[in-house]
Amino acid sequence: MSEDITYDESFKCILLGDQSVGKSSLVELLIKNEVSKDYKCTVGVEFSSKIISINKNVNIKCLIWDTAGQERYRTITNTYYRGSDGVIVVFDCTNLKSFISCKYWLNEVINRLNTDKTLIYLLGNKSDLTERRVVYNEQINKIIEEYNKKLANFKYIECSISNPSDEEKNIFKNLCSELYVIKGKHKFIYNENDNNDIVVLENIPAVSYTHLRAHETREDL
Repeated sequence: MSEDITYDESFKCILLGDQSVGKSSLVELLIKNEVSKDYKCTVGVEFSSKIISINKNVNIKCLIWDTAGQERYRTITNTYYRGSDGVIVVFDCTNLKSFISCKYWLNEVINRLNTDKTLIYLLGNKSDLTERRVVYNEQINKIIEEYNKKLANFKYIECSISNPSDEEKNIFKNLCSELYVIKGKHKFIYNENDNNDIVVLENIPAVSYTHLRAHETREDL
């Protein structure tokens, strides 16, 4: 979609996580609809933006801050938390250290943001590498249970950014769609007959957002 198009709202999203977990690849998937096989380490912070149509009526400008995972850059990246509407914390399912570090990143979010109207995704990447996997459901469920108690809007997603399905390609679209509800702009329903687009219900008051718990589906709501 052209960046010249008008948009109805903008949301700031920050990506957090250790080095080499797939944060930049996730952004590349959104911007270019493909993922490069050439790895390039993020230095400091990289900025991208994309206008995303969440349905036929609403366009959202997603402002994305992709932060470096190395400890030496944390003084720099800490300044970019402010004003974030969405947070994506990424770990690598084949790297136990990156999973353990998620507690650090999630605690940083809690300490630096008002999380009442912030949407936090915990993203387990490289889930397709089953033979190399070292992070399992029992460990994941423990961190989900812990941070469900601390965060108002928290969701776990497992994916493979290098081998993406439509779900992976729509991570930012889903983030913006849910944020639009959290911010109280409109009440939405999912139109199951129109590629799960969100339909605005006009002329009704905004309602509070009931967040998706881990492993829930739309049918569970």
